[in-house]
Amino acid sequence: MVKTPKGSIVGYSAGPVPTSQADIPRYLDEELNRIAGLFSALLAPAASLRLAPMAAPPDDPGPGMIVYTNGADWNPGSGEGYYYYNSNGVWTPLG
Repeated sequence: MVKTPKGSIVGYSAGPVPTSQADIPRYLDEELNRIAGLFSALLAPAASLRLAPMAAPPDDPGPGMIVYTNGADWNPGSGEGYYYYNSNGVWTPLG
């Protein structure tokens, strides 16, 4: 499940595969159209971005990652707020 920029939750599970070979082309067309629709929803421009407050650091941070920490359960150094993970492996406050 993924949250789109507009706040909708989307997910993908493949439909049942038809048993008849004659139905495979229609099945593939429908599934690929569903997948394309999910990508369109995820890539749609948004006026804002909402990050859920994190209570612990992510398991696999990488350079350029941005998080919002609650500052109580996880405080990377400047309390609650937005941080980015720099190329030196340090969480740096934004603004």
